[in-house]
Amino acid sequence: MKLIALTEVKYADESQGSLNWFLKNFFEFERDLDNEPPGNRYRTREGLQVRGRSFDISGVDVWTNRNGEQEWEFLTEPRQAGRHFPLSDITVQQVKTIWPKKS
Repeated sequence: MKLIALTEVKYADESQGSLNWFLKNFFEFERDLDNEPPGNRYRTREGLQVRGRSFDISGVDVWTNRNGEQEWEFLTEPRQAGRHFPLSDITVQQVKTIWPKKS
């Protein structure tokens, strides 16, 4: 028998944080992207389930466009390239085992 805790976070709007805050808390850097303009690929942190609309999100590609604004595309499962939807459509869930505690 296990006792678990489910935490769910919904990204509300820019007042809750920026894209960088979102990346820092729910994703980890995976690699540089070899494209123009250059960007970075981030993968979902272990232990988190990130969903957007009806897709599981395995990562996100982020780059800065010619106007100096950040753009992003989510990597989804099942794999579909180029999924771009607003951060307000994202839900993050984390399941933690509370009991028994790992020693």
